[in-house]
Amino acid sequence: MNANLRDLGEKVLEGQNITREEALLILGVEGQALYDLFYWANKIRHKYLGPDITCCAIVSAKQGRCSEDCRFCAQSAWFNTPVEEFSLIGQERLSSVVRDAQRRGANSL
Repeated sequence: MNANLRDLGEKVLEGQNITREEALLILGVEGQALYDLFYWANKIRHKYLGPDITCCAIVSAKQGRCSEDCRFCAQSAWFNTPVEEFSLIGQERLSSVVRDAQRRGANSL
């Protein structure tokens, strides 16, 4: 068990806030320590939000050549990214994808 994550997890479970430096430490977690991070995140979620989880589905209804200039997004026409482009999918296909997501348990679309 990663001692830093254990200390942070226990701190949050006791109702304390973490510092900016501690939050930045979490961003650097990699490798096997990620499983420790998942463990503590789940314990914290369970304490503060309960055992229920929700599932959402994101439908890629149109891909590539977006006119927005969002620097973080591979969909933007302003950047040369290796994204397969396609125009807006039809209503029948979209309805089918939504029904499939609902059947799989998605309750946020």
